[in-house]
Amino acid sequence: MKRKRQSSKLLALTSALLVTLVVAQRAQYGAVPYGVEIRSCTRPNMVALTFDDGPSHLTPDLLDLLDKRGVRATFFLNGNNMGKGPITDKSLGHGSVIRRMYQSGHQIGSHTWSHKDFNEISDEQRWDELVELEVALLDIIRVYPTYFRAPWGRCNEGCQAMLSEFGYHLIQWDLDTNDWKQDEQASRDTFSQTLNSQNSAIVLAHDIHEMTVNSLAAYMISTARAKGFSLVTVGECLGDPRRNWYRTAGSSSKTKTNTKTNTNTLRKQWQKLQEGSSSTTPASSNTATRGSMNDLSATPSVGLSVSTVAGDSDASKVTQPSSAESAEEADNDSGAAGLMADSALAFAAVVVPVVLMHC
Repeated sequence: MKRKRQSSKLLALTSALLVTLVVAQRAQYGAVPYGVEIRSCTRPNMVALTFDDGPSHLTPDLLDLLDKRGVRATFFLNGNNMGKGPITDKSLGHGSVIRRMYQSGHQIGSHTWSHKDFNEISDEQRWDELVELEVALLDIIRVYPTYFRAPWGRCNEGCQAMLSEFGYHLIQWDLDTNDWKQDEQASRDTFSQTLNSQNSAIVLAHDIHEMTVNSLAAYMISTARAKGFSLVTVGECLGDPRRNWYRTAGSSSKTKTNTKTNTNTLRKQWQKLQEGSSSTTPASSNTATRGSMNDLSATPSVGLSVSTVAGDSDASKVTQPSSAESAEEADNDSGAAGLMADSALAFAAVVVPVVLMHC
C-alpha cells in the first residue's frame, strides 16, 4: 500500500512538471525586454495613448473617434471589471468591440481578468488572472497578447519573474493624465506640459470615463499633433513589429491547426487546474517547482502548446488582417508552439519511464 501511494505521488509530480513545462515557458521574441518595467518609448517624437480597464459601454465611441482621426492606440483589457460583466458573455457585446479594436489595428494588451493587485495575491492567483484572460481573447480574436499592464501599476519582483516566464512585456507609463480624478482641465494641463518637456510619452488614461472618451481623448490627439508628435501604439513606440505583439495557440508548424479546438483545450486545461486536487500542484503555485523544471529541461523557452479537442468559439467570426506580415505572424507562433509540443513529448519520454521504474 505504501509503495502504491509513493507511485501515485511520483506520477502526480511528473504530471505537474509536464504541465509546468507547457504553460510556464514561452518564447521571447524581439529586442523589447520581458518581465521588467518599461516606462517610456525608445523612439523619439512619438506618443502612445493607452486606455485601461475596458472594454466599457463607452469604448465604441472612443473607437469612432480614433477611426475618424486616424489614430491607433493601445488598450489594456480586463476580462471582468467594474461590474461590466465578463467579456465572454456574448449577450453583452464585449466580444464584438474587442474584435473591432483588433481589426482596426489597435494594440491589445492584458490588464488581467479581474483587476486584482498583483502584489497582494499568490502565484496561483496571478496564473489564473493571466490565463483566464488569454483563454477569453483566444476565443474572441484567436490570439492573446505579449504586452501587459499590472492593475494600479503594481508588480513586485515575484510578479515580474512570473511575467518573464509567461513572455509578457510589463508596460508602465511616463505621462499619467489622472483622468480618474474627473478634473479635465488638470488632465489637459498635465498632458500639454509633459509633452513640452519630453520627446515621447506613454500616456495612461481609461476608456471607462465619459470625460476621457467624450473630450479629453480628442484634446490629446490634437495637442500631440500640434506639438509635432506621431500617435502610435506602445509596440510601435518601442520599435517592436506587430508580429511580436501576440501569440496563438497551435500544435505543430507542419500541420494547419484549428484555433477553435486549441482554445477549447486551453480553457479545459485552465479549468482543470482551477479545480485542483490534493495530489497535484497547479503550474504557478510553486516557484521552486518551475525553477526545477527549467533546470531539468535542455530545450529553449518556446511558445505555449495545447492539444486538440472539439469545441465552439466566437473566433470564427474574426476576419484576420490580410497582410503577408499577419500570415507570417501566425506561422511563426505555430512553429514555436510546435517546438513546445516536441519539447514536452521529449521530456515525457525521458521522465515518465524513470518514474514508472520506481513504481
